[in-house]
Formats: sequence, structure tokens, C-alpha cells
Amino acid sequence: MSPFSFNPNVGIHKVFLVSYSQLAGRFDPQFHLELPDLTDFIKLSSIANVNGGKRIPLGYDYSQDETEYLYLRVTDFNDEGEIDFQKLRHIDSDVFAFLERYEIRNNQIAISIAGTIGRVTLIKNIPLNKRVILTENCAKITLKTDSVLEAYFNLLLNLPIVQKQIELNYIQTTIPKLGLDRIKNLFFPKIPTIEKQEKIVQAYSNVSASAKQKEQQSQELLAGIDGYLLSELGITVPNKNKTIEKRIFKVSFNQISGWRFDAPVHQSEFSLKSAKFSMIRLTRAFEFNPKTVINVESCSFVPMEKISDQTGSITSTEETIHLSNSSGYTPFCEDDLIWARITPCMQNGKSAVARNLVNGFGLGSTEYFVFRATEGNNIDYLHALLRLNYLREEAMLFFGGATGHQRVSPDFFRRLYIPFPPIGKQNEIAQHIADIKTQAQQLQTEAAQILADAKAEVERMILGDSGGEPCPPAG
Repeated sequence: MSPFSFNPNVGIHKVFLVSYSQLAGRFDPQFHLELPDLTDFIKLSSIANVNGGKRIPLGYDYSQDETEYLYLRVTDFNDEGEIDFQKLRHIDSDVFAFLERYEIRNNQIAISIAGTIGRVTLIKNIPLNKRVILTENCAKITLKTDSVLEAYFNLLLNLPIVQKQIELNYIQTTIPKLGLDRIKNLFFPKIPTIEKQEKIVQAYSNVSASAKQKEQQSQELLAGIDGYLLSELGITVPNKNKTIEKRIFKVSFNQISGWRFDAPVHQSEFSLKSAKFSMIRLTRAFEFNPKTVINVESCSFVPMEKISDQTGSITSTEETIHLSNSSGYTPFCEDDLIWARITPCMQNGKSAVARNLVNGFGLGSTEYFVFRATEGNNIDYLHALLRLNYLREEAMLFFGGATGHQRVSPDFFRRLYIPFPPIGKQNEIAQHIADIKTQAQQLQTEAAQILADAKAEVERMILGDSGGEPCPPAG
């Protein structure tokens, strides 16, 4: 009997066939419509083990002192998997004892599974006498065969054909999540010989060097924004005093009555006090969580993953949502600032001024705070202030809720005082930072194109479409 087939006039994007063996527990048509051809591929679980990370236990926190134990978060490695171990947070021996089974070591791979999905890093060069615990927002992948190079497998995880599977497999909730079972069921091209793996890794490394240089230049530009802003406003960030005398202190009862009892909030010396400009309560110059009435049938839909944590911008506003489906989302309008209040998105810097919204309105995560400029104030100036690393570190002291899903309390912003320069100075600061971001984004675009071309070429090499010849180094 000949196999069943549809009439040629039937659109393959509307009606198509899938064999039972291909279902793999997924019955949603869109998944199978977009899924790449994985014929003759092998399952990740056949060559590697997958384990989760772990959050810091409830009631414990990072250590204020330097210890031999480090805690690796998603925000600690960039899109190309680079980690500066000197910047990782420390935990004490008691916390490490709770979390020891979640230690990650050199030559293991971490992949982000919450918030930012699919960011991959090959762990290497952990400092001597240091041990690292992996966050619950990552999974740990450990190869169980010597026939696969760690660097090659790391490269496989970054290929378009694998990243597409990751995109199709994560769960879209308030915070996007990728389950460990979904990682185990990712499919990869058959593994070639060690010699060919080495050849492919080297070819990619030669090309990626040029992209990394551009990315480094971009990061240096973005990293300089905080210093520029603090200098322009005359803000001095105090040095952290970690002595035992500083960690034991007294607070009068009227300072905590009707407010918070947690010690770190009252210990903090945080202040945005300016030596150049007067101070004003934030909520006098900008509306906080203002009421928004959407009077159009459809508008932009901006979920958390549409906000870049590197540049603080919305990557796309083209996706729309009908007003009839607006229940359970946060409304905002053109030129509003949306600011993620939940871990790990807040620490990662997910915030953006909403622009080019469809019909002038947007809907997004319930985990957004919304700010709106009053007349005579610049929302981009406020955005620059609220993206300061100094401020975001302070906001962490105002977390509430369970350890794994902590959110910044609205009190943090209701009580916050900010420098209040004239509108001309606000505009000058905002424009200067916008120019820096434009330069940085151009470098990132160039770097991303170099890497995309390299990954596509490597993919063709692996799949056998380019005769196995390595791609030439970028000029």
C-alpha cells in the first residue's frame, strides 16, 4: 500500500502529516510545523546528564565577606558564555553545605532556563581554591562519554537548529521557563570523530575572535554609562564597610514602626544625593504605576523576553494582542517606562522605555512596574537612573516573597529621592546615553552577524552540506 499523501493544492502550512513516533508528547501543531528536520539526530540524554541548580535557602543570603564559595547566576555570563569570576557573589560555608550537590565544575556546561532562555556557557578557569554553586535559573549539563569534546558540545548547543528547539520548548509563563525534561529531549546531529570536532571548534574560534572584539567594545561603552551618569549628577557611591562593627548597629523604634524589620534595609547607606542638583521624591516628578485605559481594539504585546537586558530596550513591538485578551497583563502606553521587579530579571536589568507601540498602547507581564513622566520631565533620564547597578543592588534589599520568586516592594520607589536637574540637563544626559547605546548596538549588530554567519556555516559543516571545509576567519 502506497503511503498516504495530500492533494498538492492543500497548503502544507495549514494541513500536514506527522508520524506517531515524532510526537514525543507534543500535540500542538505549531510546534511540529516549526520544528526543523531532525532525521537521524541523537537525543541529548544519550550522551549527557542534565541536572538543575538551586536557589539560596530561605532565610539565608549572600555573604558580605569574601569566601571560597561562589554563586553563579544567569546575569554573571553573557551571550557568548564569558564569566568574570571576580564579580560573582560569595556565599558562606553554611549555605554551601546546603547546596554542595549543586556545585558546577570546570568542563561542565550551564544553560539558562528561566527569564533569559538558552544562554550557554562552558565552565572553565574557575579560580584556584574556589567552588561554585549554580543558580536554580540554570541547568548543568555533564557529558557522559569521552567521544565528545566539551567545547564541541557547547558549540552544538549554540547552533541555530538547537536554539530553535529550545525556543519551541520553553513554557511561556510570567517568567519563561525551560524544563529539564525538555533539555534532555533536545536532538543533535550525530557526533563526528574527535579530529573533525577539533577542526570545527577551531574554525569557529577563528571567526568568533573578531565578533568578541566588537562585543567587548560594546560592553565597555555600556559599562561606562553608570560612571558618566554618577559624575554628571555629582553622586558619590560609598565604599562598602564590611567590618563587624558596621554589621552590628542600633535602630530607634520609630524608624521601623509601621515599616520593615529586616536588618539589611536599615543598615544600608544607599543614597542618590547629588552635590550639584536639588533632590525630589521620585513620585513627585514621575507617576508610579499610573492608571492606563486602553481605548483601542489591539495593541503591542511585550512579554519579558522582548526586553534586552544589555541595552534596556524593547527588541520588537510588532506582536499584538486583542483587548479582549488583556486580563492578567500590565497595561502601559507610548513613552512609559516598564521595569521588571522580579528575580532574576530585575538584577539582569530588564527595563525599557516603550516606543513605537501598535496604536500607542502595550500589554505585558504583571511583573512590570510602570513609570510615566509628568510635564517637564524626561522619562529617559529616569530610565538611566533606574538602570544604575548601584540602585539595582539596593533594590534587592527590598525583595519580598519566596526566595525563588522575589519581587521588589513598591515601597522602594515610593520612598526614593532622586536628583532633579533642569529639563535641559535631563535632556542632555538622556541624549548622551542614547548616543552611547546607539554605538554599542551597532557593534553588537556587527558581532551578532559575524557569529550568526559562523554558526550557520558550522551547522552546514556538521550536517554535511558544505563538504566539511571549515569556514574562513573573518577579515
